[in-house]
Amino acid sequence: MASSMADPNSIPYNANFCLPHHPPRAASVTLSLFYTALLVFSTLGNILALYLACQKDKKINSTGVYLVHLAVSDLLFALALPGKITYYALDFSWPFGEALCRLTAFIFYVNTYGGIYLMTCVSVDRYLAVVRTQQCPRLRSAGRVRLVCVAVWALAFLQTAPLLLVSMTKPVAGKLSCMEYVSIEGVPWLPFMVLVACAISFCGPVGIILFCYMKITLKLCRTARDNPLTSQKGHPRRACL
Repeated sequence: MASSMADPNSIPYNANFCLPHHPPRAASVTLSLFYTALLVFSTLGNILALYLACQKDKKINSTGVYLVHLAVSDLLFALALPGKITYYALDFSWPFGEALCRLTAFIFYVNTYGGIYLMTCVSVDRYLAVVRTQQCPRLRSAGRVRLVCVAVWALAFLQTAPLLLVSMTKPVAGKLSCMEYVSIEGVPWLPFMVLVACAISFCGPVGIILFCYMKITLKLCRTARDNPLTSQKGHPRRACL
């Protein structure tokens, strides 16, 4: 009874008591295998996509420009995968130092933001092609779409550039963690910055994508309903689907 009421300050300090939970070995093996497969298929698939899109005898349209940039974004993501594969293969231990950890994080999140914005642009492009066919033909010219892609990449780079100034590694249990929350939990205003990034880079694009495809669906349903062929057969809903 007396021992249970002992002063907590008298308890000897245990160095392992305050260490964060270390994931099991199975998690690191699974993640390393997953990212290895992702690296192989992503690299091969996107190189093939670029080859097919950039053939000399094929005229590229606005959607094609966006898809080319999406393929480039995915290849950029593939550049960050060897470091992450090594990190997980070594059981959450980063062997390449602080600079390469920051660069890997930068590449990883440039792809994340750039891919989200490019998919949003594809949705807007489809909206203009289906719903605003006559009103905005110039907005879908290949030249203007390339300018939009430049702006998208510039925005993604500006959003992720601060990662190059923040320490992304931290010694944990004799290992160097990289791109883990424990490495950046001391950053001032971190919760606020995460909420702002989520609002700008997720909620906004998702709202635009939902709006565009809702309008496209309504347009296709009206077109199917007004089409005499589908009206006579009584299947406007099937035509819409």
